[in-house]
Amino acid sequence: MSLNWRPPKTNDFYVTVLTRYINNKKFENYKPNSELLDAGSRLNYDFSKFSVALEYLQRINFSVNNSNDFRIAFIGSYKLSENIYLTSTFGKNFAGVNNIIALAGINFGFSKSKINPF
Repeated sequence: MSLNWRPPKTNDFYVTVLTRYINNKKFENYKPNSELLDAGSRLNYDFSKFSVALEYLQRINFSVNNSNDFRIAFIGSYKLSENIYLTSTFGKNFAGVNNIIALAGINFGFSKSKINPF
């Protein structure tokens, strides 16, 4: 479940709050059981063709002695054209080996109209 909130009289800044529950039962020998709860937020700021965000998620792993972990990431995007965005993400992912997030990519859409969160 997620919720977006934009303070009154501003079009550039908004906050996203997220909660997510994951319960995965073992299926044959594919994956072990897991029960996770994620909760966090994302601060977003848009200006001109740029957008920046800071995202934080706290994870509680009920299947491994209620262990806690977190994810933090800085996200940036640049609008190349009406439906094409260049994006990058850098940060720390949940625990484990190779937990650094370093991504770059292109997002594109096929919509003819712009959709705003509000």
